[in-house]
Order: sequence, then C-alpha cells, then structure tokens
Amino acid sequence: MGGGTAALALILAMAASWLVVVAAPAHAGPWRIEALALEGPLTRIHPGSDAAGQKPALLAGGRWFAISACGESVCLVPGTAPDERISAAGGLPDGAVARGTGLGVVRAWYGQPTRRYRHGVLGDDIEAGALAAASASGKRLDHILGSGYVFEDITPRLADLDGDGKAEIVAIRTDVTAGASLAVYGERGGKLRRLAATAAIGRPNRWLNVAGIADFDGDGRPEIAIVKTPHIGGKLEFWSYRNDGGAGRLVRRGTMAGFSNHFIGSRNLSLSTVFDADGDGIADLAVPDTARTALRLVSLREGKLSQTGLIALPSPLTQNIALVRGPGGPILVCGLANGALIAISKR
Repeated sequence: MGGGTAALALILAMAASWLVVVAAPAHAGPWRIEALALEGPLTRIHPGSDAAGQKPALLAGGRWFAISACGESVCLVPGTAPDERISAAGGLPDGAVARGTGLGVVRAWYGQPTRRYRHGVLGDDIEAGALAAASASGKRLDHILGSGYVFEDITPRLADLDGDGKAEIVAIRTDVTAGASLAVYGERGGKLRRLAATAAIGRPNRWLNVAGIADFDGDGRPEIAIVKTPHIGGKLEFWSYRNDGGAGRLVRRGTMAGFSNHFIGSRNLSLSTVFDADGDGIADLAVPDTARTALRLVSLREGKLSQTGLIALPSPLTQNIALVRGPGGPILVCGLANGALIAISKR
C-alpha cells in the first residue's frame, strides 16, 4: 500500500456517536464521543509531553502511530516509538526519562531497582531505590533512599512549582511501613534534595497516583492533583508547593471523594488529563470516577474544588488519555476495557 493510500486508510472514521450532556452550566455545553477505527488491537497510548516535545502516540496491531487532530476528528499517522529509554545503567526496567527545559533539572528518572517492598500494584514487585537527575549544565545528581523507602512510581514529573525558572521533581515516595506520599525534590547546593512531602497514607500497601500538574486556580503557580488510594475509594486532593524563605512545604488546597485513575497491575499512570474544559482560560482536570466509567471534570476556583461536568463512557477507561488540539478545541483520545478507541470533543 502506498504512503498516501496508507495515510488515507488510517484516518479514523467515526463508527458510532453518543451525545453526552455535561452536568454543568449551559456554557459548558454537551460533549460528543466518537468510536474510532483501529487496524489491530490497541496495546498502549502514550500521552506525549509538551515540555519534552513528544507528540501523543499509540501502539495498535504491533505498530506505533502518531495521534493528531484532523478537523473535528482524529487521524493516525505511522510513526516510531516514543523515545523514553533510560540510557543510564541501573535504571528502573519499565521506567522512562522525564524531560524538560530551563536552568535547573532538565531530565529525571528512577534507578536502583529493588524488591524490598512487595506491593506490586504497578505490574511487578520491582520499585526504585533512587531518583536520578541531570541539570542543564550536564551534571548528574542522585538521591538515594534509605532501606525503609522506595519510589513506587514509573516516571517522575518535572515542573517549576515555585516560579524560579528551575524545575522541581514530583515523585511518589513510599514508606514500606506507612504507605505512599507525594514528594517534591530539587537541586539545592549542588545536590538533589527532598524539599517537601505530604504525610504517608498511614499503612503499608496504600498508594497514590498523580493526576495532573497545572495552574488550576489561575494564580500563576501550578498545583499538583493526586488521587489517594485509587483502588479503594479514591480521594482527589490538590496541593500547592510553597517555598517560604528556603523552607519548602506542601499545602492542601482541596479534596473530593469518588475517583480512580489507576487499576491494580496496570503500568498506565495517566488515566487523567489537564485541559480547559469550560473555556474560561484556566486549566481543569478530567479524572475517572471510582468505576472508571465516567470522566469527572473538576475545577479549583476561589480556593474550592467543584465538579463542573460529567462525561459518561461506554466502557471503563483502561489506557492513558492523550490530548490533541483541534480547530474546535481540545480532543481527548481514550482507550477502553472493551478494546474501543474513542475521541471526546465539544459539540
């Protein structure tokens, strides 16, 4: 099949359409869900990264395809696998490198694989015993945990949380006797140090997952959204990092019950996405409900969390969410438990 014919064949035609009315003010409008055709079983969705210059992609039928907007719908273009490899020796086997820009840390990854914590919710019983980073100057930095802790995570996240032009690292740090906590690391005095952390959940085999990092309240500084215990009645929490005179701390901004952005055994940690759902110019969060059969749209405004919409799904969400931008606004690309690939957009 020629290149032009193949590209044309890979344009994802709408197989079915549902109208889902958002439980929100009229200006939020209804959402349209399109079932998209695939050439082979869907294996994985890579959400991409603006900071790393990575476009969303998916693996289906043993081949990688770039995901892009085609008018009001979505197209797949044959491509290559995302560059996620950890080139350094001793990296986490299933981990990837977080990439960013700026004056401070520009790459981060997990290392020193260990089996000292046998929770195993991320597909195996191998966790990380160290966090590694590279600065813009090329310097290698390492933070090694004590024997009572692991990083129960796959890939760290880079974000400038305090507005100083240098990225901090957002990680999931687990106490083997007290469960997971949200932790922030950064380069200070030429070393990679823990700057702040929430309290551990309180018992072993209890985990949390990061749902998104963005300026959710419009104050110019990002917040970190997490789902605490996503497997057993998940609670959504928003946290802000504050650097007061050099002493970092995490401040909880709000909490809501009834969410899940992960299921046991899955390596997909991005079952949520950040986008402007209501057109007010401020980021919102789309995160599944506890059954993963609906996306709840959540906003942080004037210090309060509120659900501004609900998008019912035809089957539970199982794949990472990819976000592409079409002429009519954001399009969410989701993989479901029944094998379907869908695109969600405003009508």
